[in-house]
Amino acid sequence: PAPSAMPGDGVALVDAVNVDVVLPDGTVLEDPGNVVLPLGAVVRVHDGGSATLGDTRLRPGDVATLTSGFVDVVHGQDTGPVSSPKPRATPRPTPRPTPGASTGSEGPSPSALGSPTPSGSTAPGVSPIPSAPPAASPTPRPSPTSAPGSPVPTATPRPTPTSTPATVRPRLRARLVAGPRIAVRWTATWNAASYVLVITRSRTGSAPDPVYPGAKVSVQYAAPPVKPIHIRVPDGVTEFRLMVVALRADGSVLRRSTIVVVAIPVIASASPAAVAVPS
Repeated sequence: PAPSAMPGDGVALVDAVNVDVVLPDGTVLEDPGNVVLPLGAVVRVHDGGSATLGDTRLRPGDVATLTSGFVDVVHGQDTGPVSSPKPRATPRPTPRPTPGASTGSEGPSPSALGSPTPSGSTAPGVSPIPSAPPAASPTPRPSPTSAPGSPVPTATPRPTPTSTPATVRPRLRARLVAGPRIAVRWTATWNAASYVLVITRSRTGSAPDPVYPGAKVSVQYAAPPVKPIHIRVPDGVTEFRLMVVALRADGSVLRRSTIVVVAIPVIASASPAAVAVPS
């Protein structure tokens, strides 16, 4: 099918479910949430997924590419059938007892319990319980420093000090999970209007420290993600470095998080001698 084009420069991706986003440097985000995509990002919707890119609703099989001035959307890519949910067993109704039927666990009859005793009277042969005398309240002692008959001075309550809420640095958390993937989350910052996630990686040695502004690849969020963002680890990458920058409403930097380093363990490949060669 022919691709459809619509104008756009920095398009927001919202309500992403079962969606992969490939950033210009090759970093893959899985279900990135509500994010503003940079130029060169590619969005792919998988089975049972959906998303909204700008004013376009993406469905399973759609591939959208954000280029300079346009968002190209190709529809109808083959993604395989959607798995149908398993049928649920219908529970059997619980039989209700028939009114008037004997249940075999009836309580004692009212005649066995006896007639109620009126309030304020006692049953024959039972002595009434005497009530306890009222406790005497202690007489307050006069203050030794005050004259007799003078009013007792009361303490003046101190006013509660009001403090201005301090700006808190966003706390970034990243950990390696199965896949391999990196699960990323961060906390909210007071008075922040948006957040920028900056990612760097390396295949040889240590990855460069993320910088902002000036980062080549970064994604912008209006709020911290509700669920962890999963970053797919490409083959050969040995280290990731991540940083979150909290921005004010005018786009200036409010606070930066600490740089989190995630080392990727290298899995040794099998030696050529261990691979069986067919005759």
